[in-house]
Amino acid sequence: MDRRRPIPAILYFVLCNYCVCDVYNGITLFSNFSDQSHTYLISNNYNFLNIWTHSSRIVGTPYLLTDRSIMVQLKSGTHYFGNSHGPIGGRFNRMDWDGNLLWDFSYHDYTY
Repeated sequence: MDRRRPIPAILYFVLCNYCVCDVYNGITLFSNFSDQSHTYLISNNYNFLNIWTHSSRIVGTPYLLTDRSIMVQLKSGTHYFGNSHGPIGGRFNRMDWDGNLLWDFSYHDYTY
């Protein structure tokens, strides 16, 4: 039986990440994962720069593109996997700075 413990490796990982972590000047883009999803763009001073509202729940990480639009992955209306806790994404939205939907692309089927 292997009695080695992962604690030294975990401690090393935590210390390395703590030592190199810092707050840089810039902005933060994040989304909440509730039924009424929003994506927020904030500054380091906690000022809201923009808020986008989505038609369904976000299931992935939002991306800020160079033209100030965002791309998000949303929960699809059709979930083919039942209660298996399988993939629930399959929709991709791109929204402009003002919250207008530029495109909505669905990529799901009964096999994926």
